[in-house]
Amino acid sequence: MDTKRCNIIQKETMDSVLLGVMHDMRSPLTTVKILLKQAILPEAQKKAAEHALDRLYGMTDEVLAMYCKKRKHFNGTQATTQPESIIQLLEDIIREKQIQYNQSAIQFKLRVQELASNAWVNLNAGKFERCMSNLINNAVEAMAENGTVYISVGVDNEEKLLISIQDEGKGISRKNLKKILTKGGSFGKAQGSGIGLPSAMQLIQSSGGCLWIESVEGKGTTVFLNLPVWHRKTVETTETQPDFIYIDDDNQLTEAWEVMARKQGKKLVVIHSVEEVNRHIGRFHKDVPIYIDSNLGGEIKGEVLAKQLFDKGFTQLYLATGYDEFYFSPMPWIKKIVSKDYPYSENP
Repeated sequence: MDTKRCNIIQKETMDSVLLGVMHDMRSPLTTVKILLKQAILPEAQKKAAEHALDRLYGMTDEVLAMYCKKRKHFNGTQATTQPESIIQLLEDIIREKQIQYNQSAIQFKLRVQELASNAWVNLNAGKFERCMSNLINNAVEAMAENGTVYISVGVDNEEKLLISIQDEGKGISRKNLKKILTKGGSFGKAQGSGIGLPSAMQLIQSSGGCLWIESVEGKGTTVFLNLPVWHRKTVETTETQPDFIYIDDDNQLTEAWEVMARKQGKKLVVIHSVEEVNRHIGRFHKDVPIYIDSNLGGEIKGEVLAKQLFDKGFTQLYLATGYDEFYFSPMPWIKKIVSKDYPYSENP
């Protein structure tokens, strides 16, 4: 049997094995999803786990679609693009990574310029999240057991979205940097396959952007992505607005509010820091009820933040606090001072 025929048979065998594995993965994934719904976990951890599970479903669907798209019996979904909030996708991935690396001293910092805080890009969310997941994993693996991965988002001179993933690792030599974007190019990683960066490059290019790397030996590496921005006005009317917003750095309390809101079918947006407020506040209508904790964990006081939001045009501002009303000076921008109890009756 000639070499060409052997290669064809080998490829068909590998394709068949891969197809079978992807198909069979769906059964244990479904079991995990059912068990996860029954698990008693903090709300933030459960959300991160559900998000990771959904990404696995997306991967299996994509492989099945690729190999079975001509088979009429297959109902898998094709990889499509649509406008996506880049900041939301990045926050989802970072939450996942915080759980993945919670036994190490690795930290993740998301830094967003104001101009990029409300940016939307037309892409495939599942593929982009896998791309970012791989790039962040690369950054972690380049460091020892501690360090910080900085994920920054801004707008470049051409008004394209600029994303960077920066590590504090040992860096890459000039010689290896030239090879790093070729398939099989992996350096300093025992388990590295070398396919992550070329796949990321292909995805970014197919989305109308580009990817490049800068590195200094002994100081670290930064991967840059730029992407054309899908203007906010295009998608503003399609985004569902929340019923109310809660700003508090107390995770247990915000999780309790989320549980109550979900039981009532209300859409609650929880924000844990002033930085998040500045990043997301432009998404919301000015008349949305906003409940703000007075003590935001060492940042500015809630009543000061409320005044800033009032100056931006927000009118339904409530100070949620354990202090009595007489504790505070008059604040005409505050609609009412309330307790930290969930604000809506269980039987509205």
